[in-house]
Amino acid sequence: MDPRRIERAFARAKRVHGVRTPSSFQLGTERLLVPRQVDLWERGLEAALAVLPTGTRDSSVLADASEATVRKAINQIFRRYAGLTTLAQKLKKQYERGDTFHRAQFLSTINRAIGVSVADLMDDRVAIKTVAERLTASVDLIKTLDFDLKNQLQHEIWDGVLAGRDSVDIKKLILERSNVPAWRARLIARDQSSKLFSSLSRVRQEDIGVEEYDWESVGDGAVRTLHTLLEEQSPHRWDTPTEEGFPGDPVQCRCVAGPRFQTAKLLK
Repeated sequence: MDPRRIERAFARAKRVHGVRTPSSFQLGTERLLVPRQVDLWERGLEAALAVLPTGTRDSSVLADASEATVRKAINQIFRRYAGLTTLAQKLKKQYERGDTFHRAQFLSTINRAIGVSVADLMDDRVAIKTVAERLTASVDLIKTLDFDLKNQLQHEIWDGVLAGRDSVDIKKLILERSNVPAWRARLIARDQSSKLFSSLSRVRQEDIGVEEYDWESVGDGAVRTLHTLLEEQSPHRWDTPTEEGFPGDPVQCRCVAGPRFQTAKLLK
């Protein structure tokens, strides 16, 4: 590839927007995580209630089913049905599909903007490593969520026991007021999807020599004030994180990075 041709192409390039996470990818990730968490939660609840005496509000009778017994019942369910290995395999395939989509979208927008292909400048090994890192981070978050849910379920059930409620009332109260499993799993799915695409954008921009980027928000009423300010302060450098890190780093951040070609290393 002729460096002079690349130099001319980069110099005349118009502004290119960053690659956004498609809603279909986010929803696909949610479908992997949300049903699993809800199923574990409901199975754990049923298993814990099964060790409580039914048809009585006598706290002394209910207390015979010790807190340790309740905890053991819940833990057994989470160990038996967690399926983390299978989930990790499915999540890996999902992230690889996301990487394939991102690569195609990235190349399409960049090549169209500069009039030449930058495919030869990209090192796909870096992207593969990035996918693996994001997968590890996601699985670690799911393990933490499992731990939190087990503890919360145990405490809510035992609080009901100490309050003198029977197992029917305990189940009713927990199911009525708790959407935590689905909400937490959906949050992880959305956040990790954005982080995957954000990380891929960074490594691919750096691959083709881009040093600076424009912080781009979605421009709606949910954008954080600081992120609007970072957008106004663009450009930013990839080698100097902002106080928020990079676009997509903060939890549930929907911002992306638009490459600045005029500062590409290939021109120096």
